[in-house]
Amino acid sequence: MNESPITQIKNNLNQLRQLIDNLGTTVNNQQQTLITSRAELFKPAVQQSSDEVGRLLIHVRRTLEDLERRVKAQEKEQEQLKALQDISAAVNSSLNLDEVLIEVMDSIIALTKAERSILLLRNEETDELENTLYRNIDRETVDKQSFQISRSIVQSVAETGEPIATMNAQSDPRFAAQESIISYNLRSILCAPLKIKGKVIGVIYTDNRVAAGIFNDTDRDMLSAFANQAAVAIENARLFQQIQSQLDEITEMRDLMNNVFESIASGVITINEKDRIALVNRAASDILSATPDEIIQQSLNEAEEMLQLPFDSLVGDVK
Repeated sequence: MNESPITQIKNNLNQLRQLIDNLGTTVNNQQQTLITSRAELFKPAVQQSSDEVGRLLIHVRRTLEDLERRVKAQEKEQEQLKALQDISAAVNSSLNLDEVLIEVMDSIIALTKAERSILLLRNEETDELENTLYRNIDRETVDKQSFQISRSIVQSVAETGEPIATMNAQSDPRFAAQESIISYNLRSILCAPLKIKGKVIGVIYTDNRVAAGIFNDTDRDMLSAFANQAAVAIENARLFQQIQSQLDEITEMRDLMNNVFESIASGVITINEKDRIALVNRAASDILSATPDEIIQQSLNEAEEMLQLPFDSLVGDVK
């Protein structure tokens, strides 16, 4: 299996670190040898050389540590982008609103390594944010009574449409004085808006009450990008739910009308705007001694000729 570029770089850095450690050990051994040596004439020069190599090794180690941090950050970013791609596909694979909401929340916790997350959606009638779903790191729905959050941060994100990340809300000058931050002992907080065409339809809030430093600006930007995808998925599921509900109502009304139509004792024939027979109830079918299939979609002239009844003149009188 071919290694990824990131893996290759990490392996090269590990080899370089091993080389530096070996070189450091060699320098230390030389210094120890120098201390016990009787060659006083060469001690100053060897000592100076060892000191220079030691300082160089310190600089190299610091540079190496910086590279390792950058590689680690790059690796995390790549993992998040891959996860974001996979999760976005999963979220958009369903039109069931409940399934979409749960997938969104569990995906957020997986991406951010948060302890818990809450979804607040805007009520279209009241325009107020309502607590919709609470999830924890164990992919369980949490009782909202035990889920205390910073309402001020949620409100700020909802009003400005801008995401917020804090590594430690207890010491963050933007939030440290807020009562909810103090009372609920909130620390790492990440909050992003759900936006559709510039309109905030909800807010995603996620946090960790135990550990500080969980979230950074990269996590904030990643969550913001995911929130945009989630907003589209939620809105599509909402629209589908509305259409499905309307379709169910129409179907129910149609069935009711058909039942009423069929239960009428008198023969009833309905004609559409093109003067073709659209519906025939059971009584009319019995009276005319013809099945509905033989009559429906017939023109008035055809029906009149087939059934030998003055349809055309009767309809003309009604019109």
